[in-house]
Amino acid sequence: MPPGLKIIRTIQSTNRFEAYEAEYRGQKVFAKKAKADKARELLARVPENSETANRMGQKTDFKFRAPQIYAQNEDWIVTEWIKGGSLGNEVESNPAMITEVLVNFLIVLDKEPASGEEIRKTFKSDSLAAYMAEKLPKNLTADQRKVVSDAKTRFDTLRPTLVPAWQDGDIKPDHIFADPNNPGGFVLVDPEHLDPRWPRFYSLANNFVKYWVRGPKEFSANLVVLFMQKSGLSEDEVFRPLLASIIVRGISLHWEPDYDPGAEQYNVPRSQAMLKVCQAANNFDDLLY
Repeated sequence: MPPGLKIIRTIQSTNRFEAYEAEYRGQKVFAKKAKADKARELLARVPENSETANRMGQKTDFKFRAPQIYAQNEDWIVTEWIKGGSLGNEVESNPAMITEVLVNFLIVLDKEPASGEEIRKTFKSDSLAAYMAEKLPKNLTADQRKVVSDAKTRFDTLRPTLVPAWQDGDIKPDHIFADPNNPGGFVLVDPEHLDPRWPRFYSLANNFVKYWVRGPKEFSANLVVLFMQKSGLSEDEVFRPLLASIIVRGISLHWEPDYDPGAEQYNVPRSQAMLKVCQAANNFDDLLY
């Protein structure tokens, strides 16, 4: 633990991280502790990623930044405490505003030139059975396993449309706060996943799946529609790579831990329903309506 850090309360505890409200050198701070090697690798990226986010956030009229970093070592990072609640708390009460802000973030990321590095390999093996035998829940029915297999087959036909781009696999309303130091600006917390090797439109897909499964479902459709309107991109440019990433996220929800109460009761059946829609979708009307 960094010298002088005093833990006040635990905000979240997972098998990878623990997050805290804390005090450091007389001020309230946010602290995060890594509990596994992959988590340590992600925390080590935060200073560089924060600089990148700050640079991106100053290039357009839509202003945003990452929290200021106060201390870091192998297991810990201590950052500025951002006052107020995240935009995730307002998705149901003010969906139009949250959609607008999130789309602005996604467009800034999409317009950032990528480095040309190789795209992250979405599945480590071309064989669904080989890669997912240990990950898929053992209690899936034969019909549920067929839905996953069919979705992976559809993904394989879409794979050639994927290209690397700047994305943040964890950008979502829960990680966006109004900037207390800059009225009209925003703060993007937890930028450890920011990287130029994600599949293009991955962040859009991630949010689409999140709200398709957890609700409000209409937020997903409105998000995609507004992104298309504001980005100026055509359906031909977006639909197939977006659908590919939606399928990836839908499959992943079968084994990923979800910390929402009751999520274990709805993740699989709702993601199954979404994958069936993806399997049949040939355009945005099929996917969204």
